[in-house]
Order: sequence, then structure tokens, then C-alpha cells
Amino acid sequence: MHTSGSRLSSGNVRQTTLDNVLRQTMDQPTCNKLIAAIAKWIATACRPINTVEDEGLRDIIRIASKDPSYELPSRSIIINRVHELYEMERAKLAQDLELTATIAFTGDYWISLGKDSYLGVTGHYTDEQWQLHSHTLTVMEPEERHHAAMCVKHFMDVVKQWNIESKVSTLSTDSARNMIAAVRHLPFKHLPCIAHSIQRTVTVSLQNSAFDCVLYKCCKVVEHFKHSPLNTPELEKQQVAYGLKTESLVQDVPTRWNSTLEMVKCLQRHQEPVKDALALHKTSVAIPIKAELEKLQKLEALLEPCRYFTEILGGEKFVSCSVVLPALCHLSWVMVSSKDDPAYIVKFKQTFTLDMEKRKEKTNSTWLKISTALDPRFKDLTDLRSEKLRYGH
Repeated sequence: MHTSGSRLSSGNVRQTTLDNVLRQTMDQPTCNKLIAAIAKWIATACRPINTVEDEGLRDIIRIASKDPSYELPSRSIIINRVHELYEMERAKLAQDLELTATIAFTGDYWISLGKDSYLGVTGHYTDEQWQLHSHTLTVMEPEERHHAAMCVKHFMDVVKQWNIESKVSTLSTDSARNMIAAVRHLPFKHLPCIAHSIQRTVTVSLQNSAFDCVLYKCCKVVEHFKHSPLNTPELEKQQVAYGLKTESLVQDVPTRWNSTLEMVKCLQRHQEPVKDALALHKTSVAIPIKAELEKLQKLEALLEPCRYFTEILGGEKFVSCSVVLPALCHLSWVMVSSKDDPAYIVKFKQTFTLDMEKRKEKTNSTWLKISTALDPRFKDLTDLRSEKLRYGH
């Protein structure tokens, strides 16, 4: 076989060279599929549009496709494909919502790392096969302040955009004052987010408690390693020396659920590596002493049930409304003081119980009772007013 082009003796047809055999050009159908895949990847993984200008990505595709001439699609092409994908998915969802009889909303205003304010609204419904579905209906950037009247307008705008005015049954939100005021003017029932209520109760119970000093000390230890690029490797070396998995310490963030518990658990797992890493340099930061570590163990025992129920009640893949009352009853039972509890534990439990009871009064207890009674997992709870249900037995 010749490796360079030559004319055949029988005619003017040029013989295919070996280089041309090895050099394949991507056909148009495959190219279109690749463009669609790239657009979907960028949209679903929240990648920047300028990803298509990455020469490294282009080279990878060239190697995989054996097409050295392949060029990535332009930004405008990907933007158009993303918009097409959005319209396709929106049309599918609109059709599904048209077929369903009832839709439940969850809504929340939140602030991004860039300090931009957004409203996210999610719709939850079941199909004809009783499969639970959850879809984001909007993520909008409100330009106005979130006072009650504007909150009402925002939620009603979402309802009208999807043509589901008569189908929304409930709205679940946090217990912010503007939300509570807004739901009084909305045409559907309000269900406060119980997971949020539990976390707010934990925050209230920890304020001015006997755990303040030790938690402050824990935060300082975490900051010592989080804010220094030199201290972090030293901690990792100590973790390896003790045969532990290298992991960053968890920072306590007021708005991040269960972060206090996760910080406490992480520090307890790595107390020896942390202690040795702190001893390498002169610093005012100190690991909690033995008595304080015992306090942290007691705090972990108090917060662990809160974490467990927060995660259950925050689930999207299953119905969680029917679990609310049994969960709250179990927490009430956990927070009952015993004669062996030290005074600071008794105070925490009493504060927790009182604050949780106030929040329970604002819940839609009628709907919660009905959903619990209809859940076959709780069929033995024949009387929702009984002492057994009250204490979660």
C-alpha cells in the first residue's frame, strides 16, 4: 500500500492514503448529538457558557472522535440550544401539571454568594401511578423588597404563569414574618416548614446557654485551620499519623442546618490531631478541655435527633407531611428532663420544649393529623390525642 496519493493506471481516481484512512471526520448527525449533549451538560451542571471556548475540551473530543479538525460549537449555538432545551422541558412539565389535580408548593427567598436575592418555587405532585414528582417552577430575581404584598404577587405570578390557579393546595415556607403575613392573603393553605422550625428552636435553645463558651472555643479552633493555608496541611499530616481520614473541620454557620452538630462531631473525631497540630506553634487557640468535651458529648446527644428529623422532613423523594407529628412527639419525649441531667441540660431541654410548643401552635395541625392518620406506617396510632402519640411511643 502506498502512503502517499498516486493515480491508478485504470483511471483518474486517486488512491486513498493511509493518513486519510486514520483521519476521520465526524459526521453531521454525531456532531448534532454532541452539540446537544454539551448544551445539556452546561445547563444541568451550571457550567459557564464560555466552556465551549476551552481548548482542552476541544482537544479531548478530537482525541476521542479521532477527528483532528473538530471545532467546538460557538457560544451563540450553545445559548440557543439551552433555550431550546428549556422550552422543551417547560412544555413537558406544563403537560404534566395539566394532567394532575393537586399541586403543593414550597417557596423560599434566599441570597446567593454574590449577595443577589432570589425566590425559588418548587411544585410537588403525584402522577397517575402515584409517583411523587418535584420540579422547580421558577427561580426569579425580585427587584423589590420582600414585604408581604410583594410576596403575594410573586407567588401568584408563578401560579398564573403555569395556569394552575385552581390546583395549588398548600404552600410550605419558613416562618419569616413577611411570609406569615403574605400567606394570609393567598388562596391556599399554609404549612410552615417544620425542619426550619426545628433548626430555629435549636438556635434559640443554644443562645445564652452553658454551651456558649465551649462552642465559641470550637469556632476559634475551626477558624485557625480554615483561614490559614499553612495550618491546614499540618492538621492533615496529624490526621494521617493517627490513621484517620483527612478531612477539613466543619464550620458552624447560623443559616446552615445542623452545622453546629457537624462541627462538634468533627472536632471530637479529630481532637488528638487538632491538639498536636496546635502544639506545633505558639497560639492562643486551645482545644476544649476534658470537662468541655464532656459537654460537647451531651450536646451531640441532644442535637442528633434534631438532625435525623430535619433530614427526614426535608426529603423530596418521599412524602414527609405524615411524619411531622410523630417526629415532634418523639422530640418532646427526648427533651423530657431526667433526675440525672445536670442543670444546664435541664435548661436547654426546657427552652427547647417551650419554643417548639409555640411553633407547633402555628402549624396546620388539622392537615398534619389527617396525613398521619392516612399513612399506613402509623396505623397503630388510633387516637391522635393519646399519650402514646404525645410522647412518640
